Amino acid sequence: MARPPRAPEIDEPQYRCDVRLPLELPPPARPADFLALGENSLDVVAVGDGAQTPGSKRRLAQLRVLPGGQAATAAVGCARLGWRSGYVGCIGDDLAAQRIRAALQHEGVDARLFVRPETPSRMAVVLVDSTSGERSVFEYRDDNLSLRSDEVAAARIEDARVLLVDATDVRASVHAARRARAAGIPTVVDVDAMCDGLDELLPLIDVLIASATFPRAYTGAQSIRDGLAQLATHFHHTVAIATLGAEGSIAICGGHVVQTPAIRVDATDTTGAGDAFRAGFAARWLETAPAADLEDLLRHATACAGLNCRAAGAQTALPTRAELAAAM
Repeated sequence: MARPPRAPEIDEPQYRCDVRLPLELPPPARPADFLALGENSLDVVAVGDGAQTPGSKRRLAQLRVLPGGQAATAAVGCARLGWRSGYVGCIGDDLAAQRIRAALQHEGVDARLFVRPETPSRMAVVLVDSTSGERSVFEYRDDNLSLRSDEVAAARIEDARVLLVDATDVRASVHAARRARAAGIPTVVDVDAMCDGLDELLPLIDVLIASATFPRAYTGAQSIRDGLAQLATHFHHTVAIATLGAEGSIAICGGHVVQTPAIRVDATDTTGAGDAFRAGFAARWLETAPAADLEDLLRHATACAGLNCRAAGAQTALPTRAELAAAM
């Protein structure tokens, strides 16, 4: 996979607290505020003592079956924060699919789900350390669940004001991002690992939101900050952001560095925290555009991520608008 050439490093970081996000949103008259395209899931969440030895048996503190999936969780997060949220993705034809569909309907998400006959829905086993809240994910997704480009209707994209894509079905994400860019709709990407097709997808993205490991893995940079700077320069992202878990977040925008701390929270489960971050960022952007302040967006996003760690599961503790306002 090709790597971007090294951008000039920021020898003297310009840490700013008054950086505006220079992206315009389509008018509120659009039928939808936020559209997420990508992965959904039904997760088996097991909370227990993280200290394991081979062949041992442990008693769990919690065992629950809960909805998840990165794009679906972001869509639910925006809906819970009071915005008109939509989702496009694939499900199987099993009981898990019924749970996934019901969860999206319950949250008021306008979901377009393509059913794959005789195919199991995406599921994951999430092992959560009850002491730290950190989790390990073991996932299974049938290849037949891949979303096709011809299933992403142009009208659905053009009805939205912000589009989020993930890197699960990259061809469909590329198609959607191209449609959005042609229609003047800002694009956000959720990417946490290397995969084929990113060299085609990333140039179509306005707001990169990546895991802490991705900037260095993709660019070979020595630091997250330099990796973000290289990505932003090479792919012309308006803003490049890395989520840092308990350390908050860091962003590069117009050569400026903006860092925000995480909020203090007694974490039960960190599953879905990154998805909640993306929902919080998009929701605050929708609320404050056209004069959106980047530090303010990031503070709301990190607070949303922290609040989502209060309970087991990716979507259980996604905050309402009132809960997020109280935390801020």
